[in-house]
Amino acid sequence: MYPVFTSNVEAIWPPGKAPDMDLLFCGTIGSWPDVDAYFCVWKHDSNNNWVGETLSIWKKNALDYHSSIIQVEMGSGGLAPGSGSQFATDPYSYLPRNGQWWEYNSWDQDTGRDRLGWGLGSTWVELPKTAVPATWQVTGQDQTAVQKVFVTDPNCWAPWFGNKEMRQGVTYTGTPPPAGYFFHFNVYYWVRLTALFGCTGNPYAYTRGVYYQIF
Repeated sequence: MYPVFTSNVEAIWPPGKAPDMDLLFCGTIGSWPDVDAYFCVWKHDSNNNWVGETLSIWKKNALDYHSSIIQVEMGSGGLAPGSGSQFATDPYSYLPRNGQWWEYNSWDQDTGRDRLGWGLGSTWVELPKTAVPATWQVTGQDQTAVQKVFVTDPNCWAPWFGNKEMRQGVTYTGTPPPAGYFFHFNVYYWVRLTALFGCTGNPYAYTRGVYYQIF
């Protein structure tokens, strides 16, 4: 059984701006020799709009594959009823975008597009720029339930001088159920040892998931 986190801790990475949203909890998904993984959960201060985020910080060796799954589940099992914000423009229902091959920067023309939420300037959480080891692929749903699978599939990605942080996030809105709902965060990595001019050996894997009760 995955551990359940239910108490408050301080933010483990800069939360950014969040009009009308409160940071409820940040915790550790897993820590390995090559990568550390975390999650954070936000809630609107007067309704049932939520944001769930994951963060992977690369430490050494090289990444061959990474997936991050974020979904909202019922305490009794299965996906919980509800939806994401489903905004296709600023801000977004989920990030990174499907097909995203660039990083956000302060000087680019994507102003506000690193936000998850329900309306520009209100009810959003900033999701700082994410590394792009390879083009992000995003599948899943956010209409009658929320389940997003984020995948990047590089070949020997070792960001010694670039951005080492990969982030993913989703929005969720619903009504409180009697049994309780949970954010479920799960991360998976294939890693290879680095050599002088690339990678060597066979990949090895890390994976872990956690639940966070939101109602």
